[in-house]
Amino acid sequence: MNEWNPDHSAALDPIPDPGRGAGELRFRKLFEGVPIGMFRSTPSGRFLEVNRFLATAFGYPGPAEMVAEVNRVGIAEAIFVDPAQRGAMLARLRDTAGEWHVEEVLYRRRDGSLLDVILSISLQVDPATGEEQMFGFMQDITERQRQEGERRRREQLMAVGMLASGVAHDFNNMVCGIQGYAQLMAEEADPAALRDLAQRLSGITARAHDLTSCLLRFARQGGLEPAAFSASEAVRNALSLFRTSRGRMLTIRAELPAEVPVLLGYATQFQNAVLNLCLNAKDAMGAAAGAALDIRGETVHLDPELAAVFQAGTLGAGPHFHLEVADNGPGMTPEVRSRCLDPFFTTKGEQGSGLGLSSVQGAMADHGGALHIETVPGAGCRVHLFVPVAP
Repeated sequence: MNEWNPDHSAALDPIPDPGRGAGELRFRKLFEGVPIGMFRSTPSGRFLEVNRFLATAFGYPGPAEMVAEVNRVGIAEAIFVDPAQRGAMLARLRDTAGEWHVEEVLYRRRDGSLLDVILSISLQVDPATGEEQMFGFMQDITERQRQEGERRRREQLMAVGMLASGVAHDFNNMVCGIQGYAQLMAEEADPAALRDLAQRLSGITARAHDLTSCLLRFARQGGLEPAAFSASEAVRNALSLFRTSRGRMLTIRAELPAEVPVLLGYATQFQNAVLNLCLNAKDAMGAAAGAALDIRGETVHLDPELAAVFQAGTLGAGPHFHLEVADNGPGMTPEVRSRCLDPFFTTKGEQGSGLGLSSVQGAMADHGGALHIETVPGAGCRVHLFVPVAP
């Protein structure tokens, strides 16, 4: 039996740690193969590494080419549509070092085309060296945003199609009036009578211009970027279009705030939501005598308790534009109320698409707002919209 020699232990190789090497290998395979953009960068604006998915999304042949080309000018100038956005993002990350932030960022690809992404990013400090590094995960939503824009456009066209009959009828009346007054002017010799006919003709053409202008404002493609807009003006534009199809028996009463609240979002989408509510109310009331639609807008301040009542707390506290659309129709049964916000649910048979209230709810979500419905069978329906006022 050989004796144990303490000096012999120094000649032995250290026992390897299989966990550490395997863990690094697994991370490297994940970094290179995951179908989501990943990167490490410095706060000063240089990439340390990017994975292949991110390089491909930006139009580069590989990670090495992207790192080399971007680092020549810096991340902010090379890929951000708004270079100042990176500086603002870095300031927020420094205030909450170690935490993760999720932001929507608009980038520019290598060929100049736009890349819309959801970016998850964090600023981490190496405890050993004290150096700062930024870690990020990028999800490409460019195609999703394009499809969302198309969906909004389809909703606009559906609403315009529902209004087409009333618009055509009103415009035809205006054209007939223009033709009639023009014919009378051609036959009239008295200058005073000519002036009166010319004024009447001018009034009709002004109304025709207002109608076409309202249609153009409604159909105008506003893009996917949110912008500030007047809540009262958007409601008035929707009502101008709705009045062309309301029917003679329907009374409309509108009360909007004198102090115009400004919202941040998509004016056309918000306008379409109001129009959908009016059309739904009109269909619910039918042609019954005494049918009335009341639209009331106001700026309200929601406290945390009241804000939590709506849509499981999707609203935050603070100033909101509140729009109430109320009808005196038959209201909804409990069964219909429970399903009225479901996409494609309709009570109109084959003539309905079921996208009315569903699209309104989607518009409120896009504006950080909420929809609340009050209805009693036989006692009408009240729909409340709440949208945060722009700071």
